[in-house]
This record gives sequence, C-alpha cells and structure tokens, in this order.
Amino acid sequence: MATASPRIVSRGDWGANPLNTPAGNIAIPTPNLWLHHTANHSLHGASGMRSLQSYARSNGYVDLEYSVCVDTDGQIYMSRGIGKDSAATGGNNSTSHAVCAMGYFHPPYNDPVTSALMDGIASAVLWLKAQGAIQQARITGPHRAAPGNSTACCGDGLVAKIPDIQRIIDGGGGPAPQPPEEDDPMDLASATNHDARPVVFQVGGDAKLYYRIRNASGGGWPTWKDLSGGKTGFATVTAFQTPFKNTTKIEVWVTMKDGKTFNRWQTDDLAGWEAWQDKTR
Repeated sequence: MATASPRIVSRGDWGANPLNTPAGNIAIPTPNLWLHHTANHSLHGASGMRSLQSYARSNGYVDLEYSVCVDTDGQIYMSRGIGKDSAATGGNNSTSHAVCAMGYFHPPYNDPVTSALMDGIASAVLWLKAQGAIQQARITGPHRAAPGNSTACCGDGLVAKIPDIQRIIDGGGGPAPQPPEEDDPMDLASATNHDARPVVFQVGGDAKLYYRIRNASGGGWPTWKDLSGGKTGFATVTAFQTPFKNTTKIEVWVTMKDGKTFNRWQTDDLAGWEAWQDKTR
C-alpha cells in the first residue's frame, strides 16, 4: 500500500561513496517529476545501488543519478535526494526531480512491473510531495517524454503502468497508522473507568499515545483512539484512578523522548480529557 511516510534506505545504509552527494542544488518545489528505469536486469538491493553508483562515477557523473530509486520489491533507496540536480533528465534537471525503477522494463528483458514496485513508486511520489520537493503529487511522464530527450526509458512495460501508478497516487496513500494489537508496544498501561470498564493505554510505534475502553456490553474492544492531544514523541505511560466527588476519574502521566513529563485527566463530565499539563521537574 502506498504511503507518504515510506521507509527509505539511507545512503549510509546502502553504502554510498561518497556518503553525501556532491550534486548541485536546485530550487524546490519543482514543477516536474520524471520516471526512469536503470535499464539493468540484474542489479537490485543495496549491492545494486553501489554498483550503479560506481558505474555512474566511472562514466563522468559525480554521483549516481536520480532523486530516489525504487526496487522491484517496493523498497525505496535514497540517491541524490531532494533539492539536488538529478543529472537524469537532460535539459530538465534544474526544474525536476527523478524517480528511477530498478530493472529493465523494455525488450529484450521486459522485467515484470510488480504491484510492489508500483506501490513503491507511488510512495516515493507522495513522499516527495509531502517533503515539499515537487509542486504536485504527479508523474509528469516517462524520461522518453521529457523535452529534448531521445531514449526508450523508462521502458514500454513501465510506461504502460504509469496511469495505474497515478491512480494509486491519487488515492492519497494508506490510512494514518494506528497501533494494531499485535504491534510491540513501546509502553502499555491500564486503569478502570468510572463505570468499571477496563481501559488500556499504549504508546504506539509512531510515538503517539492511544487508548481503548472495553465495550459496555463486555468482551469486545473498539478501535484505538488518539490521546496524543497534538503531541508526539511519547516514551512511557502510567494510568490510575483518582477520587472525584462520588466516583473516580482516570489520570494519565507520560514521559516524552526528550525527558519532559506531562499529565492529563478526564473532564468533570467524564466524557473527555483535559489539556496536558507540564509536570517536568
């Protein structure tokens, strides 16, 4: 599934040399985004990125071309990155970014365009838009369609899939992440609601705070609700009952990744939550 927050393998993690690209800067956001392929049937993964970079440098480029590369399994690799001359689309590099699919999507190889690759390309486009790199979350076209360029890139097979990739992009990516029950929690706490229902609090994998209350009928649990209150970077959570008039409220204390401490508690009508209070020592 496409997302604007994909995992991107950094230059350091795939072994780029040099680690930081020496490519020149360009103004962002750019109006155009061109789609390429490596036109290599066998180079994939981190080793493939290293080989592609070595080949590019041996042919007079200061670095591997492109802004990002996307492998057939959907994994995105950082190449020159945002706001850098991609050196990929002749005569258009100052006004564009470039996404490159790893593979050979043209005769004689005709590598298959996998659904994972399509989602990966869509995620790369959504990420570039979210980072302010491009004006629109849209593939301007294949390399072959760029003004002044004469090439078969990005291959007949991939060119034919651009409308489908654009439909994935237009869907906006996947839903905002919610912490499923099977996720390894960063921290977990529980308390009892005023009506005796158990309440569970969890710091999710996205470092936000969530909670859920067992259904009044017993047994079932509704979906997680966001209790972050606009904050992020939660590390730990503690929850307990505190007396209130003839009943009780739940009070929640949290520590943040930056070392600060906050607390909040249920409102007097027991239907909501008060704002966070800074209790940092």
